Amino acid sequence: MKVKCLLCHKELTYSNNTSSMIRHYRAIHENAQSAGSGPDTSQSFSKTTVDEALVNMVVKDSQPFSIVEDVGFKELIHALDPTYILPTRQKQMGRPVLKMIIEVDTRWNSTFSMLQRLYEVREPVGAALASLRTDITPPKSLEYATIKEAIQVLAPFQQATVELSGEK
Repeated sequence: MKVKCLLCHKELTYSNNTSSMIRHYRAIHENAQSAGSGPDTSQSFSKTTVDEALVNMVVKDSQPFSIVEDVGFKELIHALDPTYILPTRQKQMGRPVLKMIIEVDTRWNSTFSMLQRLYEVREPVGAALASLRTDITPPKSLEYATIKEAIQVLAPFQQATVELSGEK
């Protein structure tokens, strides 16, 4: 039985174990990989270069920011460079990447945590909703003011709950 090396396409013999494939890899490919000659350097790009090119494409072609969230675009980027990670809106705005917190009926503090996180990420949420093709409108300034007041009212209860449920 014959098998083909996925790296150099050389045909190798296969007889119920992988010894010949391992020997081939160690003899031909392992030294090349450890020497850093993995992918052709003319085809590898720095993350900064790709990020800048992505921003230029969005601006020059009047693309919506949401293009980076399209499945086809993600597949294209992955095909070009599987190690590249698309920048998030929070990173683009120079903010720490924070995920939304969902309220859970059985956990009292989850309401406080959800409101607090929503208030912390209000700008990225607004930017995301503005660029998406959706009828959902971001909360208005007055609604965020109400959320901030609710956080201030709930904060002592959250702190008390943490203190009372902590180990002594």
